[in-house]
Amino acid sequence: MSDAQGIARNVSRARAERLVAITRLLAHAFATVAAALTARDHGSFVPLWIMLPWCVVSAVLVWDTYRRGRLFRPPLLLVLDLLVIAAIIAMTGGGTSPFFPFLLITPFGAANLYGRRGMLWAGCGTLATYVVIVLAIGQHVTDPRVVIMRVGVLVIIASIIIRRADHEQRTNADLENLAAWPRVATADREAGVRRLLEHAAATLRTSGIVMTWSELDGSEYVVRYERGGAFTFEEEPAPELEGGFPFASQTAEGRLFLRDARAASPDDLRLADIVVRLVSAGLDQLNLVEMMREGAANEERLRLSRDLHDGLLQSLGGLALHVRGARRTAARDPRHTEEQLDLVGQQLIEAQRALRDFVEGLRPELVQRRDSLRARLMRAAHAIELQWNVGIEFDASRELDAIEIGLADEVVALVAEALTNAARHAGATQIRGAVAVQEEMVRVDVQDNGRGFPFHGRHELRQLVASGHGPWSLKERVTALGGDLAIESSADGARVEIRLRATS
Repeated sequence: MSDAQGIARNVSRARAERLVAITRLLAHAFATVAAALTARDHGSFVPLWIMLPWCVVSAVLVWDTYRRGRLFRPPLLLVLDLLVIAAIIAMTGGGTSPFFPFLLITPFGAANLYGRRGMLWAGCGTLATYVVIVLAIGQHVTDPRVVIMRVGVLVIIASIIIRRADHEQRTNADLENLAAWPRVATADREAGVRRLLEHAAATLRTSGIVMTWSELDGSEYVVRYERGGAFTFEEEPAPELEGGFPFASQTAEGRLFLRDARAASPDDLRLADIVVRLVSAGLDQLNLVEMMREGAANEERLRLSRDLHDGLLQSLGGLALHVRGARRTAARDPRHTEEQLDLVGQQLIEAQRALRDFVEGLRPELVQRRDSLRARLMRAAHAIELQWNVGIEFDASRELDAIEIGLADEVVALVAEALTNAARHAGATQIRGAVAVQEEMVRVDVQDNGRGFPFHGRHELRQLVASGHGPWSLKERVTALGGDLAIESSADGARVEIRLRATS
């Protein structure tokens, strides 16, 4: 039993105890008044002296139920109620006593507290007590009609109470099952569907379920579940089945068939309609989890492709240029060739370090061992300066080291892309870059003296996306991070401004 089910049952039991206690108090109050009238008319004060203290006890027990105490256990109270009322009935006419209706207190309380089984025991005990009273004083001989009618009343009322207790018990069980409906946000699709049908079968009290459905991509499924554990999950066209409960959700459309549907009552059919809605919602959960996993995988692949493009591939491109230059000058200028090869060696070391950072970024246990963001930015700027033989003035504030790791990786990639674009595509000889944190924003500024972009003037991110101008990698990264990008271009160079939130 889940915690929610346990709490619900405790609340339900507390309410039942209060209802029984209040009903007992009202019944005992009326019985006390009746005993007082009997004492006035017939001079017998014994019933009054019995009912007065018992009425006080009933009032105390009402107070006790509200403070959740346990002065007396409910079974003992029901037995004492029956004995007190039986004694008063025996003193006031036996089978024809006006106190006869108070015999119903015990079965009423048992039905509310213990359900069908408690009601059966209490009903049999009450009926037996009444019969014993009648036999003991010979009332069955003098007036059998009254006895027969009252026994019939007890049987009829007990049957009604049992029926009501059964209905309430079943309704409570249905509500508990609905409240404990399983969450199936899991990557294991088959296990999720099995949990749904297993819980549905238990709620509907059916021995088996068949469910068929088709999804948005056209795939069709057939699932069979048998009480006891038999389960099959197949991806195939739905068989021709009649009837069933149709459902249509955001991601699936199909039918659910119950093995015992022909014997279902109207209440069962209404419950089945609710269960089918919950099953279809569970299918939506499973499908949405799958879509999210695929979306996350696609996004991760896109991120990896951007990181490789902006980092390793750019470095390899620069290395290729230096190697070709070294080959051209190998014969006529060996010294220059040696310098070029030394530069290639340094760039290979930087590329190896960048690749190691990239790999460590994919392993959570190694992330904390990485260098600070400021150190990584300065190293990236130096590597690009060597790689493309361009002068770079770069400044990174120490406040950058406080931003979270995921954003730090993005900042490094953005800065590397902006610097590389200026050196490689704009033909710049001097680049000035700065990264700082101001007013909870990470500000990246890169300015160069190259030939600029094909457009002139200042363009914001929305204009760049609409026109297709500007580096696609920068635009994608900034858009994914919810930041701002502006590019100011002229014949004398370009300026790239990036703004990102330093905190999520």
